[in-house]
Amino acid sequence: MNTNERSPGSAEAATTQNRAASHRLFGLLAALPAVIAAAILLYFLLYFLPAIAGGEAVRVAYAWVPSLGISLSFYLDGLSLVFGVLITGIGAIVLVYCSSYLAGHPHFGRFLLLSDVSAHGAD
Repeated sequence: MNTNERSPGSAEAATTQNRAASHRLFGLLAALPAVIAAAILLYFLLYFLPAIAGGEAVRVAYAWVPSLGISLSFYLDGLSLVFGVLITGIGAIVLVYCSSYLAGHPHFGRFLLLSDVSAHGAD
């Protein structure tokens, strides 16, 4: 057999490998918005690290509906910072892993939609 000749199965194997690689890439790209949101939240949490390390508790309030006296408030102390960083980091790792693991699954988009909705609902 000549080295330039290929067996009939090798073209199918190459196509299958290319398809699997493109599914993995799509999976990683599909999880990108959730990972970016997690990175922004992580940055927000770590921004207050020096103040919290100094023993302060950080309070942030934004006027949401001023006519009704409703504001959006955050309270961040050492324990809430640890849990926020831990949950955000593990959640981002799980999404990246699941996106590459489930890349070829027909309901992959549904999974990402539900995981993103549930993650933003927990924020």
